[in-house]
Amino acid sequence: MSNIAKTIGGRLKSEILGRTVSVAKRLGLWLAARTSSVLTIVERRITVISVLILTALLILAIIFREWLQTGPQGDLESGSTTIRNLGLVIGGIVAAVLAVWRSRVAERQASAAHQQAVTAQRSLLNERYQRGAEMLGSDVLSVRLGGIYALDRLAAEQPDNYHIQVMQLFCAFARRPHHQHGDKPLDPQDLKSDYRLGKDQSGAPNLIPIAEYSRAIFPSLDIQAVMEAICSRDELRRNTELTANFKVDLSESDLSRLALVRIPPNLAHATMWAINLTGAHLPSANLQSAVLSNAALSGANLLRADLSGANLRNSDLSGTVLSTANLTGAVLIKADLSKAKVIGADFAGAVLKDSNLSGAEFSGMPLPQEALNVINNHLPAIAPGLSNVNLAATGLTQSQLDEARADLNNPPKISGVVDAETGKPLVWRGKAVHNQA
Repeated sequence: MSNIAKTIGGRLKSEILGRTVSVAKRLGLWLAARTSSVLTIVERRITVISVLILTALLILAIIFREWLQTGPQGDLESGSTTIRNLGLVIGGIVAAVLAVWRSRVAERQASAAHQQAVTAQRSLLNERYQRGAEMLGSDVLSVRLGGIYALDRLAAEQPDNYHIQVMQLFCAFARRPHHQHGDKPLDPQDLKSDYRLGKDQSGAPNLIPIAEYSRAIFPSLDIQAVMEAICSRDELRRNTELTANFKVDLSESDLSRLALVRIPPNLAHATMWAINLTGAHLPSANLQSAVLSNAALSGANLLRADLSGANLRNSDLSGTVLSTANLTGAVLIKADLSKAKVIGADFAGAVLKDSNLSGAEFSGMPLPQEALNVINNHLPAIAPGLSNVNLAATGLTQSQLDEARADLNNPPKISGVVDAETGKPLVWRGKAVHNQA
């Protein structure tokens, strides 16, 4: 009977163990399925393995119950002590597994929350950009100005994501004809302002309404604001342009009489072929390596401008103030420099082939007295004491000068200018202008 009882007990024990293992597997799979929306495949496997380990420990505890109850001296411990010790071991393992599981869940939830925040911020930034672009196309001047300031602020806050896009918008805006900006022609019947003496299209004296006169003298406020935004880019945003191989493109823009005096305008490496900067006021402008071929710069103030390496081929620089400007390495082939003031300018390495130097002033006072009065009254920081000096252009050589042309009756003023290589005074012996050849 005892053998039969042992056999039955062994079979029951095997049956119980088998069912326990089966239940443990089902429990692990159930837990894995319940957490599938949160945990990864690896984490679900860890959960199943943890349940199986706990089940195995429980089975071992049942099998080796008598050994677990044996104390260090061979005496038997009480059942409650054994259960307590076993419970502590199992509880510690469960706690460790749960801690890891909760840590992973918290990490994934935090990552999801961060991703949602990033998506929301990106949507907000895109909305700001689209809204600013819409404002830029408005027919109302104040709305266009608001769009310009909003887009410029967005580009400053997010240069990596929006600076290039904003600059492309601004350049396109500046290139559009002014009448497309919503400016409507004035109706003389509606004007009730005073009149000012001006000139008509033929140059004859004429009375012009104040409103029309002001608009004829200065560019519109939105064009002025866009150019201030373009020319005041900080170093971080300019580095972003270099990384993206982007260059400001203002080709064929009409920016005549533009005035940028609050900070030195920076248009280095910009593409500006056939741009109209007639009468513009750009003192100390950075135009290094700029493309200004076929540009209209007649009467512009480029005092102390950096034009080193600039391409000024076929450009109109007649009457332009280039005193103390940096023209080293500039390409002035067939450029019109007639009556230009280049006193104190540096021409080292400049190419003057077939350029028109009729009446150009290479020495003397850097500016006419009228311009000096403006500087003394409004812009004393630009060139203090300029009226008390007598400068001469530098960097010129006789071979450079011999490649240029001039009116036979109005040669360039080169008194006091010396050859940069030999130190000898320069002598005008260049060719006549094409219509006198």
